[in-house]
Amino acid sequence: MPIALLLGIAYWLDMKEAVVDRAIKLAGGPTELARRLNIKAPSIHSWRKIPPKRVLTVAEITGIPPWELRPDLYPSPENSTGILRADPQIQIEGELA
Repeated sequence: MPIALLLGIAYWLDMKEAVVDRAIKLAGGPTELARRLNIKAPSIHSWRKIPPKRVLTVAEITGIPPWELRPDLYPSPENSTGILRADPQIQIEGELA
């Protein structure tokens, strides 16, 4: 496997873990996050990414949007042009909403 690919994978894993660390910090630490999720703190320590069934609750606790916690599960509400699409009926030139 090329070194650039390995470095890219390592960077991506670090970014995933960074959002977990950020969520833990905003929640008041692993013990507090675990308490608010009604789970044991060691479970939090084992997370490399937020478990799917915890995303919405962690988002509520921390204020981090679900699409930042798990972009693989929750797409960003912004489209490729960076315009927030509040009304799905809006048609942008050449694009069906």
